[in-house]
Amino acid sequence: MNIDIHREVQKIDPDPASCFNMFLASVVLLMASSLVPCLTVAQPHIVVIMADDLGWNDVGFHGSDQIPTPNIDALAYHGVILNRHYTMPTCTPSRTAFLTGKHPIRTGMQGFPLRAGEPRGIPLEERLLPERLAQLGYSTHLVGKWHVGAHRVDYTPTRRGFASHFGYWNGYIGYFDHNIQQGEFRGLDLHRDLNPTPENRGQYATDVFTREAVDIILSHDKSRPLYLQVAHLAVHSGNDTLQLEVPDVDATERRFSYITNPRRRLFAGSERRGFFLLRLSSTSPAPKTRQDRVVAMLLSTVINLRNLMYHTYSPGMLARLDESVGKIVEAMAERGMLDNSILVFLSDNGAQTFGLHTNEGSNWPLRGSVCPQLKFTLFEGGVRGTCAIWSPLIQQTGRVSSDLIHISDWLPTLYSAADCLLGVDQGLLENYVTDGSAAG
Repeated sequence: MNIDIHREVQKIDPDPASCFNMFLASVVLLMASSLVPCLTVAQPHIVVIMADDLGWNDVGFHGSDQIPTPNIDALAYHGVILNRHYTMPTCTPSRTAFLTGKHPIRTGMQGFPLRAGEPRGIPLEERLLPERLAQLGYSTHLVGKWHVGAHRVDYTPTRRGFASHFGYWNGYIGYFDHNIQQGEFRGLDLHRDLNPTPENRGQYATDVFTREAVDIILSHDKSRPLYLQVAHLAVHSGNDTLQLEVPDVDATERRFSYITNPRRRLFAGSERRGFFLLRLSSTSPAPKTRQDRVVAMLLSTVINLRNLMYHTYSPGMLARLDESVGKIVEAMAERGMLDNSILVFLSDNGAQTFGLHTNEGSNWPLRGSVCPQLKFTLFEGGVRGTCAIWSPLIQQTGRVSSDLIHISDWLPTLYSAADCLLGVDQGLLENYVTDGSAAG
């Protein structure tokens, strides 16, 4: 089915006319064609969970049997694992590409990540993903990391399309004190919109961000579509790179005594078994539509495993991240939003296995797994990122996709889904991404 493209879409310009643009058109068409046409349903809620410095070998759905990640794995196994998802080698360029739909060299945001207070940011003339979605009626919220410019108020998240922001502006903070310590800059970097929030000091950052994300979902007005971007600090190292910060060191040491590297034990730290901690009724009505069946398949996994699960404390960095994914999905289900949603889980780049801000993540077996300053390299370990997507709108789930996708492709892909332009005419799409007059 061909659908006329809204004229606003023609302003999206991932790059000037090039062979890459033709490739981008095919990627967007490929992803769009795998979704159910949405002419008869409401705009989907979109939740993007972005991990920081998570390695290829740090999740179960890539075959790792060292650290359990059951909630992340549930999304991946019941959705689509994107096996050739590429990012930029560091966080500021990757997040720029995600928000703009452009390679960061087009906006001057390539290279080393922004330092605290650096007078640079995504140019103000760039229209970011949340701005575009807000114009489509979305309620847009950012929880966690920004790191694409905050030297002036105009560059902060609530001036760039997000209706609210609770998180930090720079590259990292301490997990407990929420301070940035970089060069000459010292001080609290946890804000609600433009206001510092010292009242959360002493609370573990992953838990703070999870609680905020859940509150946003549970209080959301379902008459409007939701765009929620949860950009976790985990599993990036905090300010103290000599000792990874976890809620309970002793519990982590006991649970993961079989891991010989003591820092990787802190990186791991999970005692949880099973999948999402959803409180569901086993007497729920039988699913009637295909979308209902897809949701039921995910939730039935939870119900079947609940009797096998025992609930204990999750003291480590990756364990808390995995638990966060489960709580966010739980909130979506409780609010009745899961059956018309798109959930994306991704990492901004590979793990930093050695050198500056090492977090003891693992990129094995990708090249560069023990290379110093790994995430700053273009080896596959640095730029081939962990990624999966789940949605009842996807026609074929439970599979691994080997199609090439770049982190900059998410803007046109999610925008297309949000504006119900699925099944768009290929010729028209190729025109708007290759039209020199639309280049920015």
